[in-house]
Amino acid sequence: FSSPQYSTGVKFMKLFELLFGKKKLLSPVPEKKVGGEAVVQKKQDNTIELARKIRSGLREQLGKETPVEQYIPQLVEATRQYEFFRKNPYLLPQLAILETSGGQNITRPNNLLNWGIANPANNPIFAQMPPEEVLARAISGLGERSPYYKDVRHTGNLRKFAQIYEPANPDYYQNLISGIRVFEQQ
Repeated sequence: FSSPQYSTGVKFMKLFELLFGKKKLLSPVPEKKVGGEAVVQKKQDNTIELARKIRSGLREQLGKETPVEQYIPQLVEATRQYEFFRKNPYLLPQLAILETSGGQNITRPNNLLNWGIANPANNPIFAQMPPEEVLARAISGLGERSPYYKDVRHTGNLRKFAQIYEPANPDYYQNLISGIRVFEQQ
């Protein structure tokens, strides 16, 4: 990978493919001239480590490989696109665990996180989309679009997040935090 024929972003993608198999949805790490190659390398190392911790945390909590693992690159990419997920990098994989057992028990079409199920009109729309597009909508909704989460994005209050995301379950916050801690300890 030290060959000059590969840009830093391509090196990262090739390394990611070696670690996790087939090509994923990640965009290359944006190169910044400030700080040079060391800054880009550190971001790549952090991205790879985050992907490793997500995979490890999923397997520890669920006991086996699950469908959500194929979307790890998309979950990692969310931490690069949205400040809310940068501050809460394990929120999305833990939501997948709580909502669909990591994609093993999807009851709404193609909806790994049960995003937007309070609006029944979403189900037929999501049924026409591939799962990665439904996940992208959930990520952008939580990360910037949905007005319901605006205060949570600014405060980082995950207790309030849990009350909005799953208002019918008083234990949701505790389950969310407990699972996030498993990821952090990997």
